[in-house]
Amino acid sequence: MLARALWMQGFTEQAINEARLSQEELQGKDQQLLLCRTLYHGICRIAPMTGDFATADREITRLNEAATGLNAHVWETAGHFLKGKLLVERGEFAQGLLVLRDAFETCDRDRVAHIVCGVQGRSRVRACRDRAARRGSRCRGRRDGGRPRGRGRARVVCP
Repeated sequence: MLARALWMQGFTEQAINEARLSQEELQGKDQQLLLCRTLYHGICRIAPMTGDFATADREITRLNEAATGLNAHVWETAGHFLKGKLLVERGEFAQGLLVLRDAFETCDRDRVAHIVCGVQGRSRVRACRDRAARRGSRCRGRRDGGRPRGRGRARVVCP
């Protein structure tokens, strides 16, 4: 998390170093779920933005392997979104579109929390309703956890 905060403030090199340190701390430990979270919020998001596509590809693959081994659908889907985004950034639009389409379908089919889609707050409800309209059904989105209404973000789960 510190890596992402540093990156957002413009400290790119420090962010990358912090992301790598976070990964090193987890090496040798059997904490694959924590590794998924660290990879997703750290190097998998920072490396593509710095143009280091090789590192991004390697770490996204690592995230997907760890998530698959844990049968953690949320992290698997997050890995697919990152992979699709990376392919698009590389200019491989057709393949990236297929991966992203598959990730969105997984979100809809498995009712994975839309937090991995990157849509927040009221936009998430609107996005849920738009997807439901395209499917010919109704969005039964509800607020699930988070802060009380009117005070910042809260997750919306689209059943």
